[in-house]
Amino acid sequence: MIFSPKTLSLSLSLSLAETTSAKAGHYIATKHVHGSAANRALTEARSLRSDRALPKARSLHSDRALTEVRSLRSDRARTRLGRYVATELSPKLGRYVATEHVQSSDAM
Repeated sequence: MIFSPKTLSLSLSLSLAETTSAKAGHYIATKHVHGSAANRALTEARSLRSDRALPKARSLHSDRALTEVRSLRSDRARTRLGRYVATELSPKLGRYVATEHVQSSDAM
């Protein structure tokens, strides 16, 4: 069976989402899988509404550093999805992205 890149990316994302305990609503963060360059391109963190790989989330209102990381479905501080976390850009805009999790002593 042949899949289009969008279908394959969605299938990979949904397969990973089913194996994690974190639910991410309409947006899925995927963990990098070793393989061909085509597979690596498909497993970047992506919004299901876009084919663009998203950069680190920045505040929409200023030049402040990364916005606070929040779960898409609760008030918990962080939802880990492999090496990515779901990040809320702005509740008013209703937009979310997946950003790479950065380990630091004050991040937890």
